[in-house]
Amino acid sequence: MAATRREPCARRPPARPRPNTPGPTCRESSGARSELSIRNSANIAGAGLTITATAIERKAKAIERLSATDLNSVLEVARELGAMRDVDELRASVLGQLRRLVDCDTLSFNELAPADGEAIIAAVDPEEILWDGAEELFGAYAHQNPLVAAAGRPGDIGVRKFSDLVSTRQLHSLDIYNVIYRQIEVEHQIAFTLPAPSRHVIGFALNRNRRQPDFSERDRGVLEAVRPFVVQAYETAAVHTRLMALERNAIALRERAQLQPDALRARGLTTREVEVLRLLANGLANAEIARELALSERTVAKHLEHVYSKLGVGNRTAALARAREVSAPGESV
Repeated sequence: MAATRREPCARRPPARPRPNTPGPTCRESSGARSELSIRNSANIAGAGLTITATAIERKAKAIERLSATDLNSVLEVARELGAMRDVDELRASVLGQLRRLVDCDTLSFNELAPADGEAIIAAVDPEEILWDGAEELFGAYAHQNPLVAAAGRPGDIGVRKFSDLVSTRQLHSLDIYNVIYRQIEVEHQIAFTLPAPSRHVIGFALNRNRRQPDFSERDRGVLEAVRPFVVQAYETAAVHTRLMALERNAIALRERAQLQPDALRARGLTTREVEVLRLLANGLANAEIARELALSERTVAKHLEHVYSKLGVGNRTAALARAREVSAPGESV
């Protein structure tokens, strides 16, 4: 059942969350996110795991109880996730794949620093359950979510649900429930985490409303079985995304170095047109060039028209190629 958009009740969040106390798991952002998201993507592959014997036994029993159909579904999901190389696409894809495996009303991917009151709801399904300022509110109350608190304890990396840790009465007494979860109809939650740097919690959460039953042991087993594949896919995508960003930066630096202002000015380009062309070579869009040079987008577009005309080309790709030719050593101007 798709949740409808609701505004949170007007309760003031605490001035500063208390460190080392319980915290949430609930949504992902578009494109490049904040520094917290970048740090987590860069460091996730290096984070270590501590698995207790009890946790291993519990996980093994949960997986052993799965049917052949469930196991086949997990393997199909694993194959699809293993082919993904972009972190943002992977986050959104995992939400759809988890919904395919376990019935739920809403689900999300979250990157949290509970002790610092920071939260990135990096992906959520459906998006309508969120409102402006949701991340700030989740950040303020993250330390109260029992699953986030459990995720911060050494060795506790298994799939957990609210009912493993608190009673319904205890859950309803929490501010995070009354301020947030009650508003978006989250009564039952089951979640698992990914390896994360110290003091951070990264994970997926699946939610059901109070009209639905709690998540079953079958649901736990399916998530336990798919979790290692999600971890591997996320680590691979994080490394690949980082490498692609470095490659783009290297290409931009090479292209900028290849553009010779004197050679371009000899072709009739003004100093301002050369600056616009240089920023274009760095991968900036017209709006970004305008902000960089304190110009209007219309003025930038006009400069580019002049550049195209003077270089005898019709678009930005051809302009950059021609500019590099003009800048090449020995090119006659």
